[in-house]
Amino acid sequence: MAHVVGHHAIGAEPPGQRADGVHHALNPLAVMQRGFAVVHSADGRLLSSVRQISIGDEVSVRMTDGSFGAQVNQVVRENKEVGLNE
Repeated sequence: MAHVVGHHAIGAEPPGQRADGVHHALNPLAVMQRGFAVVHSADGRLLSSVRQISIGDEVSVRMTDGSFGAQVNQVVRENKEVGLNE
């Protein structure tokens, strides 16, 4: 817990340090380190919804240490399976 003395808080983060922490937490690479990935369509569009893809589409998946290509063989929307190619 911080105590205020004059205009300065004792035990609080220095000015700007909290903002740096927020920026780090929102950094896409920091988010990916927590297990998330960034997915792009074959034409380079950022995909944020399964409604943007179809079975058979080629996608690129970016992770913290590299990327890989994949082909969509199943799409699930709101807990409802739309299709499956096995």
